[in-house]
Amino acid sequence: MLKQGLKNKDLFFKNKNIKMFLFFVLLSFLFWLLINLSKEYISTAQFKVSYVNLSKARVLQNTPLDKLKLEIKAHGFKFLTYQFKKKKIQINLAYLQHLKENTYFYLPNNHLRDFQAQFSKDVEILGVEADTLFFELTFNAKKKVKITPNLDITFKSGYNLNEPISISSDSVVIQGPKTFLDTINEVKTAHLQLKGLAENFKKDIALKMSENSKLSYSFKSVVINIIVDKFTETTLVKNFEIINLPKSQTITTIPKEVTVKYQVSLSNFNRVSASMFTIQCDYAVSERDSLSYLIPKVIVKPAFVSSVTLTPKRIEYLIKK
Repeated sequence: MLKQGLKNKDLFFKNKNIKMFLFFVLLSFLFWLLINLSKEYISTAQFKVSYVNLSKARVLQNTPLDKLKLEIKAHGFKFLTYQFKKKKIQINLAYLQHLKENTYFYLPNNHLRDFQAQFSKDVEILGVEADTLFFELTFNAKKKVKITPNLDITFKSGYNLNEPISISSDSVVIQGPKTFLDTINEVKTAHLQLKGLAENFKKDIALKMSENSKLSYSFKSVVINIIVDKFTETTLVKNFEIINLPKSQTITTIPKEVTVKYQVSLSNFNRVSASMFTIQCDYAVSERDSLSYLIPKVIVKPAFVSSVTLTPKRIEYLIKK
């Protein structure tokens, strides 16, 4: 039974009359299609939109339409083409009219000639479906904003910064709507994590920019430069000053000097001298707080030393009147 059915099917397709019939049906359909596509029709077609000639002093605050429907008169072939290949049309924002405050409007049907100029002569633009387009414009402002490195750094034991971390620029200029710029006070870099750092590090790091497409940045990344050195701990002996002592009094301290302990990089080790430090005891503070001793404090130290401590932390004294 199955074999008989397959045999009848083969005979059907081998029959020349049936083949000829199908051929003429297909040919008739193609002729019908060509005839109908060659006729002129009036209908709407949708086009992508781009906006041109906006003043550099202004910026769009809202997101305008990205598609627009036009009523056109054209051959069917054109309508078929627009279905498969989306044409982009331009709207000239130089023709915007002011409505109120930051609101402007554009009347598409008043500018059909502009649209017509963007099509071939066999297409006639009859009208635009949207009778009015509204735009929110604001002034295009600039703002200089500080850059904050987003760093998470730990150093290998015995190592530390030899000088402050530097970046190629401490600020960036952002351009865009003033209303958006007013909310931005800093720009961070991408997060950078370094563990057990024991050598110099230099790398280009991206800025974390706003996703707002209306904002533009003068640059998109900065160079982070980290100078690392091995550190050692050492000491020196330094005398101290006593300030705010009444002229009528003479003071004797025990001891007369303090030991200054600090950390310094090996490259700067020989640069350090006692004259670079200023240690002071404020007599007025001890008297105010009813203390029987003076408290030494580091007032001046070299920028390249760290972890400075003093011994002793209390200075005993005697007043001679």
